[in-house]
Amino acid sequence: MDLCKFFSYILKTKVNQYSFTNNIEISMRVLVATIFLTFISNNLFAQSAWKSFWKLSSFEKSWVITHPCIAEKVFQITNTARKEALKMESDSTLDRDPQGGQVDAFRHAYWMALLSQHMCWKKAIKLGAAHERGNYRQFKRSKSEEGEIPDSISSVMDIFNNHTGAIIGCNNKSLSEDDLKQKITNAILHGNMRIIAKNGNGLPIDNHGNVIEIKGKKNTWNIPKYLIPSDLQHKK
Repeated sequence: MDLCKFFSYILKTKVNQYSFTNNIEISMRVLVATIFLTFISNNLFAQSAWKSFWKLSSFEKSWVITHPCIAEKVFQITNTARKEALKMESDSTLDRDPQGGQVDAFRHAYWMALLSQHMCWKKAIKLGAAHERGNYRQFKRSKSEEGEIPDSISSVMDIFNNHTGAIIGCNNKSLSEDDLKQKITNAILHGNMRIIAKNGNGLPIDNHGNVIEIKGKKNTWNIPKYLIPSDLQHKK
């Protein structure tokens, strides 16, 4: 058994046998995690990836620690998805909206699709779920994601698009990145994803068509936004 698989085995099997009800047991888990982190910092990650690890939420860190053999690939895929989504902001194919719009849907779906091509889709979904749990913690701390404070409807949108992207990736494992990108884009244009309803000026609206004043709801998780199929959106 190589070191990568050894740490995965220890973290998933041996450590999980403990109930973690006292400080000794917790310390054992921390010790194993510390040894593991030292290992990956020297062997798996480039310096930029290692710095990015510490910016993750605790939920995402836990996912990385328990999936050491694919962590580096996930980092590369995540960067690819972000770069492609950034390009879509200046492409007229979608609505150029990275905050609740078609580009936002693309970023999540393409990320999950790429991940599901290289690993079990369930692992990808669990990473997506960890990311959303981290977003809720960011909301509690009034921190933004992609320039906006997270909210409940945005999280529901992300989860829906994550699942849709994972299915596409799982069913098309041999597609090139460009072909997969086109497949995701087509799914968005055919209404298979979900986006946040907005008016022609790009402002979120409720189901009565009224503009939602986001500034006054900074500390509100349940904002009365609503989701629509991804082919029913304004163009910026």
